[in-house]
Amino acid sequence: MREDKISRRSFLGRALRWTGLGFLASLAGCLWRYLSPRRISEPISAFNVGFPDEYKPGSVSDRWVKSPYKVWIIRREDGTFYALYDECTHLSCALRWEPKEKRFKCPCHRSQFDMEGHLLKGPASRALDRVAIKLDITGEIRVDTSRRFRFERGEWEDPDSFLKI
Repeated sequence: MREDKISRRSFLGRALRWTGLGFLASLAGCLWRYLSPRRISEPISAFNVGFPDEYKPGSVSDRWVKSPYKVWIIRREDGTFYALYDECTHLSCALRWEPKEKRFKCPCHRSQFDMEGHLLKGPASRALDRVAIKLDITGEIRVDTSRRFRFERGEWEDPDSFLKI
């Protein structure tokens, strides 16, 4: 039997080619991941949050914040409902409701918003987003987080951004 001997130069050349090929493959994988669209799993955007009589006038409900829906349900004293998206407009931190002060606070950077979502104190530069809210055919309140309304654009006047009972 004859053993094939490989020279050091030949071995190093092959090793270098395989290393370069591996590097290019990993670079191509990184580039593919960077250029391909992101897939983010989000919960269903439209859902029912209960009947109007389940919410007291002048109340802020966190029942839908702790679920994956991220929505505060607010009922003003006059009976008007609206839903605020639970995300600070500064850097998207989740908000806390402070009932004694009647305001939302961002625990990350201390922005503050009133009960209706208006900006009281920065560093956030705008009010909270409202989401679509309506009564469905069964009389339940239905919220759709895929439809957002911004105060600065005058969208809070849109009839879908609040619900008068």
